[in-house]
Amino acid sequence: MFTLSLTAQIRVAKVNLASAAFGTASFSFEKVRDKQFSWQLTATYRPRISGPNMAFNNLETGWELSGSEAQVIGGQLAYRFYTRKGRTQPTKPYIAGYFQHHVWDASVTHQYDGTSYTAEGKWTQSVLGLQYGVQWVVNDAWSIDLTLVGFGLAFGQVSGTATTGPEPNIGFWEENLGSIPWVGNHINVVGSESPYTFKADYTSIGIHSALRLGILF
Repeated sequence: MFTLSLTAQIRVAKVNLASAAFGTASFSFEKVRDKQFSWQLTATYRPRISGPNMAFNNLETGWELSGSEAQVIGGQLAYRFYTRKGRTQPTKPYIAGYFQHHVWDASVTHQYDGTSYTAEGKWTQSVLGLQYGVQWVVNDAWSIDLTLVGFGLAFGQVSGTATTGPEPNIGFWEENLGSIPWVGNHINVVGSESPYTFKADYTSIGIHSALRLGILF
């Protein structure tokens, strides 16, 4: 039987099951201020491990991804407004304002036409926006928190260095980097020989969702 009592939901510790499926640990702590308002703090961490890099899937045919590593550290602060006050409502929709900040340290190596291209750098992004979701509490002990969608204005920067093998085609590489979503068309590679430097500042739309399992205490 599902019951929901926000007066009982004083503190909730949660883990994001969706991010855990991709190797990223994300933990949240929610403190209810009264029956309709609460704040939630989230911390996110992913160790530097090898894995697929979806950002480069759009590079032209002929590019071969031979290595990819990334570490992620971040956090989010959200202030929630629950749209229902009832103590025994089976569902509790909420709207929240949030601020989110993440830092990625990453390296990516590609091969093209016999030449290797390795980019190492940092990607930082801050997002200010709104969330909509639903939270359930089971037997005043467990919570299921589904953030259906969060969206906002994102401000970010990508910077780093690039090393290459002999006779690189930097112009062609830079052109292909332009296919990376959101940031690619802002990347400029600078230098006359390896190592090169690159930097991009951008503004875009930030979108996210989450599925959290929590325990009340």
